[in-house]
Amino acid sequence: MKPSFRQKFQYRFDNLMSRGTPAMVGMLFLLSLVIVFIAGAIIALARFTQEGGQAMPFGEAAWESLMRTLDSGTMGGDTGTGFRIVMLFVTLGGILTTPI
Repeated sequence: MKPSFRQKFQYRFDNLMSRGTPAMVGMLFLLSLVIVFIAGAIIALARFTQEGGQAMPFGEAAWESLMRTLDSGTMGGDTGTGFRIVMLFVTLGGILTTPI
């Protein structure tokens, strides 16, 4: 019987995780980068701004996302509904992917 895609994925993931802490930290790092770049792209493409501000280019939006991933307390001064919603998910992703 040929293994399904899901079984192959689970096998490869289990092998990766069996390599120990460096593999887990590396996966969390990659997941954090994915969150940062997706949020940066959403903010830049949707042209979400803080109230009274200008639309951010991708680099600035990615930087803002990275800062919220690393420090969830930086969200306190955010304004603008769309910007806040995206940054809320970035902050939650940062909390869940930051190793203790």
